Amino acid sequence: MRKAAKEDMELLLGGGEESTIRRHNLQTNAGITYVVESIIKSLRRTRGLMVQEEEGKYKHIILYVVSKCFGLLKLQRKLTTTIKLGSMGVQEIIGGVATLLVEEDPL
Repeated sequence: MRKAAKEDMELLLGGGEESTIRRHNLQTNAGITYVVESIIKSLRRTRGLMVQEEEGKYKHIILYVVSKCFGLLKLQRKLTTTIKLGSMGVQEIIGGVATLLVEEDPL
């Protein structure tokens, strides 16, 4: 193994055509390796950004659903209080809720 390494060193350090070709090939391989590593890093960054974006959308949807649930609970409490107090009839309440549902934006 040491002999092979010594021969490689002599080829690299030598001044002949074979040494020049070998150095050129090594430089080309190093350049290709650098480009490939750069592309991989760029793809990883892009993937990371895409994951963050999807997580953000997911969190937004969750917040939307939770806020809607809290809104419905609040509405339910108001309706219950209104019915108990007798300040509005059931038909008026149903009509008001139907109007709200029609005006509401879809998800």
